[in-house]
Amino acid sequence: MTQPGKSSAKLIAVMGLFAAVVLALFLAQAYAASRPLVITWGEPPATWSRKLHVNAIREGCSDSPTSCINEVKRQKDKKVFLSILLKTAIPGGYGPQYGLLARQAPFLVSIGADDFVGQYEKLVAAGLQDPPAALTSLINGIKSGDSNVGFGLTLYEDDLQSPYLADAEFPAAARAKVDYVHLYIHYRMDTPNTPQYVQQVKQIFPNARVILGVYAYDRISYLPCSKGGQPCTAQQEQNYLRQGLDIDLGLVKNGTAAGIEFWPNNFGRVSQWSGWDEARICPGRKAACIQNTQQLHQIVAQELQSHGI
Repeated sequence: MTQPGKSSAKLIAVMGLFAAVVLALFLAQAYAASRPLVITWGEPPATWSRKLHVNAIREGCSDSPTSCINEVKRQKDKKVFLSILLKTAIPGGYGPQYGLLARQAPFLVSIGADDFVGQYEKLVAAGLQDPPAALTSLINGIKSGDSNVGFGLTLYEDDLQSPYLADAEFPAAARAKVDYVHLYIHYRMDTPNTPQYVQQVKQIFPNARVILGVYAYDRISYLPCSKGGQPCTAQQEQNYLRQGLDIDLGLVKNGTAAGIEFWPNNFGRVSQWSGWDEARICPGRKAACIQNTQQLHQIVAQELQSHGI
């Protein structure tokens, strides 16, 4: 016969173990919820996903709403920011369809547009009827099915004075419904001004969370260091990337920004990236571009580690 004292001790031990497991799960969930967003365009290799602590991905889709949401539904463990084309979504009246289909994608965070100003400007130039109303209708439609799915867009620092962000083309009431702005810096020498650009974004989109875009690849041939200036050197690119990450991660830590995002996602497969063959990206410099990008990736890993991300 088991003695009562021993039974009680075993019960207490089991209860203590159960409580410890529950506490560990709670702390793990709380930590995951509090972690800043680290986003890549598409899934990186597993080693780099762990190294970067990737917890969200951004997916571009130019197909129908059903096809795009089906792509999102394949994601089982990371948040998803879906980027669609305005030239099909607005004329096609896709907003309500996305709003309805979004209910089937629990990891979907937002639906929006990459290169927003460029896309919207082209639509207006093509003769879109009543662009402000059409854009507002798209945003309202996307948000109609599930209030937890937001609307997002990508901007660059040289977009912030665009008339396509002003009331005449993008009404204040619609701008207030933008939930995420993915802010990328086009010109490396503009990097130190990132905090000011973030404040400008918050003035234009008062309810948006800002995600700071990072170009961790060789852009020497693509754009000059400053608008209208000379190309960066490889050393300048590396210095500005390090400085930019210090600024970005500081803004994330103090709550001014929600996270960071990397484009392109060529981590761990730099030499295989098809972008090198595009005319503007790296003409005649492929070996140098690959070498510089590998250095930039190492800086990314170092900066994230030093900031405790």
